[in-house]
Amino acid sequence: MKLRFRRPLALLLTIVMVLGLLPTAALAADGETKLTEVKLTDAAGQEIANLLDSDATPSLDGYTAYTLRISVSLDTTTSTDTKTLTVQLPYGMKFVGLDAENLVKSNTAIDSAQWTKGESIYNGAYKPDNGTLAIKFSSGASAATVSLSVQPDMAFFPIEKAEEGYSISDAIKVTLLEGDTEKGNAGCDTATVT
Repeated sequence: MKLRFRRPLALLLTIVMVLGLLPTAALAADGETKLTEVKLTDAAGQEIANLLDSDATPSLDGYTAYTLRISVSLDTTTSTDTKTLTVQLPYGMKFVGLDAENLVKSNTAIDSAQWTKGESIYNGAYKPDNGTLAIKFSSGASAATVSLSVQPDMAFFPIEKAEEGYSISDAIKVTLLEGDTEKGNAGCDTATVT
């Protein structure tokens, strides 16, 4: 008689323990602040480079705009630190049609966005659309996706050397911070422009 009740009771307790662990595992998976996707795609949506891959060296057409798609997972359970995403483009690359104010209006996960443009060149005759975009996420946001249009800035490349192609060092740099702690980075050390 005792054996008859022990086995079902043991099975019931095992099921209760397993079910009790499920919410904890789900919260642990969602609680990490990290970059989940950083991809460069062309107008047709075809992937040019996965920038989470440390060996990414995209080959870009100088007169084509590309979509930089960045997805993040944000810790909402333990940290109250500000989560900030920065996207840096050096001379030779540019943002296309970037409107920081519209980024905030069109994405509820974004609290604020500030674009610091690069310095003027050619004795002030040209103000490039490169620089650093800093995006601060809303405190309750658990995930966000940002799509930006970028392309090589052909004003930096002499037309007579176009057939040789050009290289851009640190063409795209993406960094995710939680407070002052870096939680992820991606980008490409070199991009080739043809």
